[in-house]
Amino acid sequence: MSDLTHSCTHCGARWSCPDSVAKIYAGRRVTRWCESCRRLFDVELPPNQTLGDLLFGTPHPPPVLEREWVALVQAVASGNQEALRTLYGRMHGIVLLFMLSATDEWQTAEALTLAVFHDVWRRASAYSPEDGAVVGWIMDLAQRGTRRNESRRAFDVLAELSREQPLEIEGTSPIFAPDWREAGPGISYQVLARDPERERVSMLVRLSPGASYPPHTHTGVEELYLLDGELWIDSKKVIPGGFNRAEAGSSDQLVWSGTGCTCVLLTSTEDILR
Repeated sequence: MSDLTHSCTHCGARWSCPDSVAKIYAGRRVTRWCESCRRLFDVELPPNQTLGDLLFGTPHPPPVLEREWVALVQAVASGNQEALRTLYGRMHGIVLLFMLSATDEWQTAEALTLAVFHDVWRRASAYSPEDGAVVGWIMDLAQRGTRRNESRRAFDVLAELSREQPLEIEGTSPIFAPDWREAGPGISYQVLARDPERERVSMLVRLSPGASYPPHTHTGVEELYLLDGELWIDSKKVIPGGFNRAEAGSSDQLVWSGTGCTCVLLTSTEDILR
């Protein structure tokens, strides 16, 4: 981000305001000294833009709230297969793409995806909203599934699942939907869930080849699951099936993709964009 410039209200001379000062005093009035006319003048600094400003600052259809996802998991925990089918419809395409990136074999990826939702069925009663968003919980189950079954083929996974309670689940998910929204040049997104109480968002983010995500500071934990393409986060390269976690207070200066990529991103709506 380049330094802001301001004009002296007395003589019109222009002076730069360092980016570090602009961030610290964002949204406030500061008094500056003009070297040209040697007088003080006041400047109103713009507020920091947050991720929430970008995603929800303009009218859009309201996103699905996190508490609706939580209610579905709670219904699954009580034995409701219709709730499981709803979760499967929302997430199976995302999980399938994640599994495909880890296995490079379609039938095995499909079998592992089915196994993830058997895990959802078995583990729903142990889920707590305090542990994080439902989307992140399902993606964590998927990541564990790739490690647990990395050497197994589709036949072995399906044979094991056949010994469990049959689950009638099918559907599509937003990874294949056409209604991606543009956030900036080469950046599009779909909000999967918003949690206004915890100031969190779960979403899909897609970068076009050569596009970059704005430099930003994390105000909460950020979790990223890469579905396809390659992504550079500063000096770290994330490959398909990879995971990256950033702690609150840390910053990413350069996030970009030469190949183009798609990821699941769970982060704070209060992240400060620069």
